[in-house]
Amino acid sequence: AEYVSSSLIEQSGRGESSYAGWVDQGLRSLRERRNLGGNSFFYTSHIDSWQYPVAHLLTAFMTDQDGKRYQAFINAIKDGKKWDKALEEDYGVELEDLVAAFGRSLRIRDLKP
Repeated sequence: AEYVSSSLIEQSGRGESSYAGWVDQGLRSLRERRNLGGNSFFYTSHIDSWQYPVAHLLTAFMTDQDGKRYQAFINAIKDGKKWDKALEEDYGVELEDLVAAFGRSLRIRDLKP
């Protein structure tokens, strides 16, 4: 997520000085929609441009919560486990609970996947 988000900023010509604005734009979209995009976020091969800063923030949230659990989650996916099973079994949370906690951290009530 970090690499892709940084690449998109560089390709757009905005540079690092606009990183905060780029993240703010993603947050505005997230607050307006009150969801992460549903299937277009979790079950597609390509997310929409507004979702990249959201993915970056979600990744940061998960690693801040517990970096070791996040590492176990990523390793499980690399080993062939489906991401949703790895989230539950290796990170230790169900998707809806993760998204709700993420929403609370951003002061977005009732955030949905």
